[in-house]
Amino acid sequence: MSTVQVQVMDQGQLDRAEKLLVGVPGAFDKAVRSAMSRAVSKMKSESTKALRERYDISAARVRSNQEVHVEYDFQNGASVTVRFYGKKFRLAHFNGSTVSQTHLLDTSRWIHVQHYRTRNWITVHPSVSAKGHQLTATAPFPFEHAFPMQVGGHIGIFADDGGKPRELMGSSVPSMLGHETVAEKLEGPVMDTFLDRLEHEITLRLNGII
Repeated sequence: MSTVQVQVMDQGQLDRAEKLLVGVPGAFDKAVRSAMSRAVSKMKSESTKALRERYDISAARVRSNQEVHVEYDFQNGASVTVRFYGKKFRLAHFNGSTVSQTHLLDTSRWIHVQHYRTRNWITVHPSVSAKGHQLTATAPFPFEHAFPMQVGGHIGIFADDGGKPRELMGSSVPSMLGHETVAEKLEGPVMDTFLDRLEHEITLRLNGII
């Protein structure tokens, strides 16, 4: 789990909004909630963008493997806590990994291996060396003793673990968002969105539009 909290530090902005809307019953709370809701939407979109600047993974992958829980607090000013959940991605899910089905085996040579279930020795074509990475700043590199392998409809990067193939995993959405270079990119845009939307909400309510 990764937790991102945004708190409105400029109490003056909230005080000003409350004074402007004092003549409209319930308007201040509704304006703040609406502005904070827009800020959360911004956080969700910016989190994917910030994450992908550091990690070489598609936005579709990120969105398919994340769960977001939101908690609001309007007791002392305004704050929102967003918790991100998600399982680790397979290493093969990061872009640039060598997992092509047409290159699973090196058909130019043979090796003797012991079957991990029957323990019988068999002769097979060896797997090609697998390549992979997570960061956009690095090129995919070969993993020692790792190989691409198809399991069902999925092709992943595996390593030998005591005679049994073990799939290599990468980071999860929470762990990637927890990196300081990713998390710090969320604060500014999210707070700017909140303040801009709050001004808009004030205008709409003072003019009787909503």
